[in-house]
Amino acid sequence: MHSLRASFILLAVVVILFLFARSIKIEYYPQSGEKAMLIKIEYENSFEQEVERLITNPVEEKISSIRGVRDVSSVSQPGEARININLFPEKELSDAYSEIREKVNSLHSTMPRGVRRPVIIKSGMNSRPVFIAAFEKSSLLTEDYIREAFQNLDGAGEVKAGGSRSEGIEVLFDPQKSSFMRVFPLSMLQTLRERHVTGSFTTEPNIPYIIDERFMSIEEIEELSISGNIRLGDVADVSFEEEERETIGRVNCKEKILVYLHKSGDGNTVRLCRDAVKLTEKLSGGTVLYNQGEKIEETIREIFIAISAGAALVCAITFFILRRFSLTLIVSGSIPFSILFTVAFLNIGGFPLNLMNLAGIAVGTGLVIDASVIYMEGYTSRSGDYLKPILFGSLTTAASFFPLIFAENTLIREFGEFALSVTLSLVASLLFVFIFMPPFLNMLNFHSLQKEGAETIKSPSPSLDMIRGFKETYLLLILLFIRKHRLIVSMFLILSISAGLWCTRFLNTKYENVSPADSLSVNLEFESGTPIDKVFEYGSEIENFIASRKDVKNVIARYEKEQANFYINLKEPKDREKLASGLSAEGAKLNRGFLHFPGDTEYRSSFRVLITGEDIFTLKELCRELTHRIYNFKGVEEVVFHFKEPLPSKYIILDLVKTANAGLNAKVLSENLFWAFSSPVALKWTDTSSLGKKGDDFQTGNKLSYAQRNVRLGMRGYDKVSLKEIKDFPVLLQTGETVLLKDIGIITERPRTGKIYHYNGQRALSFSVFSKPEDRRRLLEQTEKLLGSFTFPTGYRGEAGRAEKESEKVALSAFHALLLAAFLIFIILLSLFQIFIPALLIFIQIPFSSLLPLAGAIILKLPASTPVIMGLVLSAGLGVNNGILLLSSSGKKPPHILTLYASFHDKMKPMVLASLTTLTGILPLFFTGEIRTGVLGPLSLTIAFGVLGSLIFLPITLPIFASLESESLPSAQSS
Repeated sequence: MHSLRASFILLAVVVILFLFARSIKIEYYPQSGEKAMLIKIEYENSFEQEVERLITNPVEEKISSIRGVRDVSSVSQPGEARININLFPEKELSDAYSEIREKVNSLHSTMPRGVRRPVIIKSGMNSRPVFIAAFEKSSLLTEDYIREAFQNLDGAGEVKAGGSRSEGIEVLFDPQKSSFMRVFPLSMLQTLRERHVTGSFTTEPNIPYIIDERFMSIEEIEELSISGNIRLGDVADVSFEEEERETIGRVNCKEKILVYLHKSGDGNTVRLCRDAVKLTEKLSGGTVLYNQGEKIEETIREIFIAISAGAALVCAITFFILRRFSLTLIVSGSIPFSILFTVAFLNIGGFPLNLMNLAGIAVGTGLVIDASVIYMEGYTSRSGDYLKPILFGSLTTAASFFPLIFAENTLIREFGEFALSVTLSLVASLLFVFIFMPPFLNMLNFHSLQKEGAETIKSPSPSLDMIRGFKETYLLLILLFIRKHRLIVSMFLILSISAGLWCTRFLNTKYENVSPADSLSVNLEFESGTPIDKVFEYGSEIENFIASRKDVKNVIARYEKEQANFYINLKEPKDREKLASGLSAEGAKLNRGFLHFPGDTEYRSSFRVLITGEDIFTLKELCRELTHRIYNFKGVEEVVFHFKEPLPSKYIILDLVKTANAGLNAKVLSENLFWAFSSPVALKWTDTSSLGKKGDDFQTGNKLSYAQRNVRLGMRGYDKVSLKEIKDFPVLLQTGETVLLKDIGIITERPRTGKIYHYNGQRALSFSVFSKPEDRRRLLEQTEKLLGSFTFPTGYRGEAGRAEKESEKVALSAFHALLLAAFLIFIILLSLFQIFIPALLIFIQIPFSSLLPLAGAIILKLPASTPVIMGLVLSAGLGVNNGILLLSSSGKKPPHILTLYASFHDKMKPMVLASLTTLTGILPLFFTGEIRTGVLGPLSLTIAFGVLGSLIFLPITLPIFASLESESLPSAQSS
């Protein structure tokens, strides 16, 4: 092909590829995260046992029958059921949402009156927030309004808002007056709800009618007629009162309204966070505290910079070795061509740009130039043996990813796009080399420059002469040493491989849910029944300690009943361990509560123990006994229960015979008692009179939103009622007479079950065992042995490390992919050489090139994670390429030492150049994240060590094995 024609064709192809590539979308990570959904169902005025029996059990039974559901867990608590559904990776989230919604909505019609419509969210119960914002406390900005605003964002999952003070309306009746006037609590409740209604309907000819019977002030509430001339104000006090806060939110020791935004499973984190930032700016007094979308965009920018820097370094290395600008330009042209080709075909295939396929492009930046370098060397020397190393080198690299087809779905989703990007880059490099490079080299009239190259060889520069002298001396020393010490050399090789295998036992398995390096989360737990005010009083000491430190950027504190959480953003990641040590020391000084760090870090890891059975109290005893034994294991730092012992409760047990003789309905009586003693929310009241408008509506811009107030109904002094007052509570009979509660029942005290946890339809409790990462595997094995030998009651069982087993299953799948990749590479080598010895000589480079990555992983304390194993998979394909280049000219005969010597002499430059370009292409990826906890760091580090190991061990092992195979060694003179 003529060079000018090739230029026009290349230009046309580049324009077409650009048109396909320009519209590609950008995301952060492939959809490989755990697919989960959350169902929230509220049942007002109910206890946990009712919630479990009437809501949780039937919903779990229905959900478990859906195909694609992996497991179901739930928590039943007073007034609410929260059911978490984990799906298999292959299950589409949208399909699961439709099936779950259909089944849950059909169940809702059979549930008791008072059960609110289920809320289904496309995010798991334990998912982390992607966005945190704080708002100034204001009477014009309420939690409900903010929560609704963020919930309406596209891609939003669960939204938690809290921390504000609010006023509500309390309707507190006098039990003596109400019984005298024959007014029941349920009568008051019915009056409140019936007189506070809105609605609309349409009549002919389509004229809308609107009904608005809401009360507008406290005075109107007092004037509500209950029965005849009896007003609500006659039997009850109606007043504005500050409600007890469920949460206290603080940022740097100043009270704020906090918003935690979670992403739905199919949402786009970047787009969601951008919308959340705009909404925060639109709402008054908003400040962004955490924005994962911004961190994602920063990471993507870093990868783009890494790709650009890698390409520049590759071109610089190529020019340094080739010493010709025009030739460097042609050889390096495969880099932008392959990048554009890969992006275009990713877009055609419907894949957005994300961290993994960008990493594949970055790795491909160093790989694609290998074929150009080898082709240039072969083209210059007029040798046809460059075709085999190019084709078979690319084939072995691509074949190393083929076993992913048979791997776990999680592994495919995580690394499938990485493998696809590398493969597309290799295909693009082959197209560039065989279609466009020949005419461009002809354009340079490069054959005429061979004479100049020959003259350069005859009179080399001192540096080149020294390099050639080193190669010849090295080979001669290898031959002489092996001649005298065959047994020692053989034993050395065997011991090297054995040492590599032995070192794998020091690798730690990957710890999941690793927190970001520039942040730290701390929990402060208190005993059951500790009110929020006391939690704030005790926890503020820890908050002040955190805020006073110079290495802390900001601290977000969230106080709730019985617990507090502190989310700390650090100025520098290196200060994290120092801060954790200081917090541990402060936590030890606390007189009340205990402090612990949830989740895993690179210095601290954990695993969970799950116990299932029927009776909650038996489960608690089993957990305590197992924990006592586990504390005897060496290396256990802490054991944290995921449940609490609730305070005992007073139970009113009615005598059904006495109740019936008195003409009382037990169910109606129990509801009256519930409203009297607990003072729950009777309804929501929209206050349009005292607060005014809050501002533009977040969706339409219309000023339509007003303050929402809770209206509570209860007995006067309900929160301080004594046992005597409960016993003397007057119960109104149908005859108009009253009896005391103690006359128709007994009041006793019993332990409560507290929150009821389920796992796959069974009651369950769990606890976590914390240790150092290097001790976790041993402790998990010891705990599994303990559970296996422990005598559980019938129907009870224990399980440890479910999440860790899933992670190890994926890692084992990656290891199997590595073995299968090695087998495929050996088959490809056999098809290339068609005899066993050369194929074996090259194949044995795989374990030797893996020694350096294993040593690096141990020294840097990298866990044996899937990125590390996938790096070894790719290194297996890259490790044999240099051997193929050296032995491709040996034909179908076993390589003689002289043939190998000639190959080293002629092909050392392309071999070193190909390895250096791969290393320089990967090098910038080291700086795109944390080496231990990220994905790109371990992946790129393993690949780089693998390539470097191949470059180091190949000149050592290949001559040794070739010499062992040869019948006789040449003399020093012939050498």
